[in-house]
Amino acid sequence: MRFYLSMPKANYIGFQKASNRVVIRALLHKIEEELKDENFIRIHKSYIINFLKVNTIELAKRIVHIGDYKIPIGRKYRPNLINRINYLR
Repeated sequence: MRFYLSMPKANYIGFQKASNRVVIRALLHKIEEELKDENFIRIHKSYIINFLKVNTIELAKRIVHIGDYKIPIGRKYRPNLINRINYLR
């Protein structure tokens, strides 16, 4: 699993797997609670990512690269991402 994408207006969540996408109706914060002890981290109001799938992180540009995807890092979630990076060093 690469990341979760939220479509907030309708409470739909897309699960992006290698080459396919599955969409369900759920709240992203509920998914976040379920995954809090796993390798997932929320980096934006609309994205939870699998930290183990990250290729590069551009903190200055506020972008995470996972495969061909460029995922934005929200200001609110940046400190948590930096803490995770520092923890892994």
